[in-house]
Amino acid sequence: MTYRHVLSLNITSLTIDILCMVAMSFTAMMAYRLDFSAPRNEPIRFNRARQKVYAYNFKHCGWNPWGSWPVEIVAYEWSQVRAELWARGAGEHYRCGTMLAIV
Repeated sequence: MTYRHVLSLNITSLTIDILCMVAMSFTAMMAYRLDFSAPRNEPIRFNRARQKVYAYNFKHCGWNPWGSWPVEIVAYEWSQVRAELWARGAGEHYRCGTMLAIV
């Protein structure tokens, strides 16, 4: 085995290692962004005068983990919205809430 052959193997493995580290870093940054800094809720506003429900949907940009979360505002008529009550658990772990469904 010649010296050049060993050197080319080391450069190839070094290049692969660097690419793997970059990919893992990018994946870790995206996971951090999704876990800790994503909006936790999507606010809903009710307008009684116009009988409309406004929802603020946050859109995630997958290729840029540090970018802002663009907001898409969607309006629904009251006749399209149904409310569903839910309850789960017992004792200290009892939770309940309302979920809105668009028909």
